[in-house]
Amino acid sequence: MKIKEGHPKKHRSSFRRALNRIAEFVRLRFVDGRSTGEIMGTLRSETDRRTMAAVASLDLPQKDFEDLIAGEQPDLRSDLMALRQNAWRILRGYL
Repeated sequence: MKIKEGHPKKHRSSFRRALNRIAEFVRLRFVDGRSTGEIMGTLRSETDRRTMAAVASLDLPQKDFEDLIAGEQPDLRSDLMALRQNAWRILRGYL
């Protein structure tokens, strides 16, 4: 059966994949101790680089992160904030 555009199962699957990717980057950066530059050097997609940038931003205080992204487009700011929040939730699971 083909999943129709906008179908909840499709969105859940995409969200789950995105969370798995965030979790992978959190583990590489903060558990395995790999540098941000080392991880970024292996990434090919803009989505992965954006996700890793949000994970790496956990090294910054929240206010500094907000100041850093203040000049970005609203949609990008929103995406980066959501990625950072999800990364923080995942990292707290390791603590």
